[in-house]
Parts: sequence; structure tokens; C-alpha cells
Amino acid sequence: MDIARGMRLVTVATVLGVAGAGLAACANSTMVGHDDMSHLLTPSLVAAATSSGELATTIYGNPFASGTANDEAIAAGMPSPGQVPPFHFTTKPGPNADRTYRVILAFNPPKDSYGSDDAACAADAKDLLAGGSQPAGGPIAVVATFCAGRHFVSQTTVFGPPAASSDTPAFRKLMDDTVENLFPFSANTEKNLLQGGGGGKM
Repeated sequence: MDIARGMRLVTVATVLGVAGAGLAACANSTMVGHDDMSHLLTPSLVAAATSSGELATTIYGNPFASGTANDEAIAAGMPSPGQVPPFHFTTKPGPNADRTYRVILAFNPPKDSYGSDDAACAADAKDLLAGGSQPAGGPIAVVATFCAGRHFVSQTTVFGPPAASSDTPAFRKLMDDTVENLFPFSANTEKNLLQGGGGGKM
């Protein structure tokens, strides 16, 4: 493991250690533990990747401490990010979807997947991202990665309070904040300009 990635893992592990206490203060609070963006991330790239109106989404793990998760319901409940034409996240993309691009969500994954970048987009990523567990009563962790082929374009790790289903306000807030951090075009228009994304409304 390179030194930079090792430092990122230590930072995220520290955040996870305090996330439970911080999230307990507010039922719908979330906490960002890690963000990483490549130079490829621009609104124009995302618009081109989702020109079919869909973005393929793969989900590993179960965000809920009890019961089963409906992966398509989770994907369908994710909002389209700002500054790009609206599209839908789906685990069942149609034939016109560009499968070169996809979002991978790993819920409660092993801690060594935090800050995994390109490894989260690899053909064997399931070995890295699956198999973790949620601490009893602890926060939900989600590692979200936007991939172009086998390379990451952006990645974020977000923590949210425990939730019983994808319909709860706390879980919807977690997904909203995950999308906002994965595609931070509305929150940071200066970065859009630096990356050639335009920065203005489309």
C-alpha cells in the first residue's frame, strides 16, 4: 500500500471511530469521511455518460441492520445531481445505457475499501467491497465510486445513522449527500471552472 493511501485509510478510520457519537446528535445527520476526484470529473463528462437517461449502478452489501435491501429501490431513490441533464440511477440499465460508466455503492464494506479509488472499479472489486458488516447500532457507511471503465473518476465515503429501509428520511438524506459529494458540481462551481466544466447552469 502506498503511503498516501495509507494516510487516507487512517483518516477515514478515525472518522469512523467518532461518527457514531457525532451522528447520534441528530437523527438525519451525515458525515463525510473521504473524497477523491480525478481530473476527469466534469459536468460534460457526466452528461455524456448519462445521455441515455440512465447510469448503471452496482450495489454491494446491505445498509440495513435487519431485513433485506431492495437494490433497485435504493438506486432509484438517488437524486440526479445538479448542473447536468437529469438521469436515473438504476441496477437494471436499458440497452442504450453506456456501461463504460457506472456507479458502485458498497454499504458497510471492509475498512480497507475506504480510499480504494481504481481498485473499486476493477473486475474483481466485489472481493474488496463485499463482506463487511455494520456495528450493532452503529452508523451506515457507504463507499460510492463513479467509474469510467476500470478507473475511478470520483469517490466518496459517507456515514449516516442507522435506518430500517430506503424509505426513511435518514437514509434518503444519506443518499442525497452521497450523490452531492460524488458529483459536487452545484456545491463547488469554482472547481467546475478549473476542470473545464463550465460552472454555470445548464
